[in-house]
Amino acid sequence: MEGTDLWSRMRRMQEEMDRIFGDFFTEPRPALLLPSPDSKSKEGELALSRASADLYETDKEIVAKFDLPGAEKSDINVEIEDGSLRVKVEKTSERSEKKKGAYISERAYSGYFRCIPLPNYAKTENATAEYRNGVLVVKMPKDEKKTQKVKRLQVK
Repeated sequence: MEGTDLWSRMRRMQEEMDRIFGDFFTEPRPALLLPSPDSKSKEGELALSRASADLYETDKEIVAKFDLPGAEKSDINVEIEDGSLRVKVEKTSERSEKKKGAYISERAYSGYFRCIPLPNYAKTENATAEYRNGVLVVKMPKDEKKTQKVKRLQVK
């Protein structure tokens, strides 16, 4: 009985290690070179890094902050549709140089993507976006008519 218990624990440990290292190698990473053809998402787009985000509420508005280091304003695409806030950044760069006896050509692709569901009381038509020092801040006022107070229920 003890031997079986030991082997089952070893098997569980191996499965956990496989899961951890499997996630490590499949998570999107910032692309330093052109991504391989197999790194495409379900929609056929190249895999993008997940942008770090903070979402919080004040008394009057909903605020979403995204860390987008190295992005330019012209690279940022912000969309609000179907109750979701989507932020996408795509950067491409190309460099070529001729030296005596050699020709150097490099291309790089990188970017970020994040989609965050919004509460139904967000007034998305009055949303604003501002980008400064690598941080994108999106603000949306709250619709007081749709805001609901929390109702606590007694569990029986």
